[in-house]
Amino acid sequence: MLKLVKIICLLFVIASCTVKPSPILYGKDACNYCRMTIMDPKFDGEIVTRKGKVYKFDAEECLASFYKTHLSDTGSFAFVLVANYAREGKMLSALDAFYLNDEDLRSPMGVNVAAFPDRETAEKATAPGKGKLMDWNDLLKIVP
Repeated sequence: MLKLVKIICLLFVIASCTVKPSPILYGKDACNYCRMTIMDPKFDGEIVTRKGKVYKFDAEECLASFYKTHLSDTGSFAFVLVANYAREGKMLSALDAFYLNDEDLRSPMGVNVAAFPDRETAEKATAPGKGKLMDWNDLLKIVP
């Protein structure tokens, strides 16, 4: 019986140690970079460390700025995620996403950047000749 209790306790410990993203509570969670309340599901983001600590952001630019200031920690990040502007409620790998910088996007912090799963989807979201397509490294260059 004691063995069974130990096994059950071990399973609970293992299950509780699973590192995964945490749902963002819009209107309640605050951005870990600028401290604004996260309101818009089209622009949010999240970083989860390998130890399970979750950092939430109200805009891609806040996430990118936080990432830049913690570059020495990037090996400890399990997830770096941004909202998929084209599919609300879906997250993308921030490092693999395509970004559109367009004044019509009106992101919370005013850099006006949104993330898309691929170049084609990002191009369709703006008028020809308008907006600037970027990758993750380009985004890091335009944020403080």
